[in-house]
Amino acid sequence: MDASSIRRDTVIANVTGRWNSGRFRKAERRSRYRFLPVGGGRLQESVLLDVLGRSGHLFWFALQVAAPVLAVTFLVTIVFALLSRAVPQMNVFSENFSLRLLAGLIVVGLTCQLMAQHIANGLHHLPDDVLRVAYLLGMK
Repeated sequence: MDASSIRRDTVIANVTGRWNSGRFRKAERRSRYRFLPVGGGRLQESVLLDVLGRSGHLFWFALQVAAPVLAVTFLVTIVFALLSRAVPQMNVFSENFSLRLLAGLIVVGLTCQLMAQHIANGLHHLPDDVLRVAYLLGMK
């Protein structure tokens, strides 16, 4: 069984949701052990650079998921800053907290479907990422 057929089987298992099938789980384990035998991992510069690059992508991914809430929080802060200048007698801090919380929850509720799709697209590449790191660890 070559690497392309194992990846194809992994994609089929992801699409059909048949991870519990023994054939797919065995093929996935075999491919990991072929790239990285037990006790055969070595830390090299290529592994560290690859993991560092993937960590950078993870930070960008998290920022994209959190961006709507950050934007609404920023807008609420700006509005209440202008309001505190216009009406200095008003206790802006107590109203700011409750409105910021409410606006954040509304935005999370409205963008939940979009976030779920974005997270699912990000997790789709996870098996290939694990195989790539295992391959780099097993290189001599």
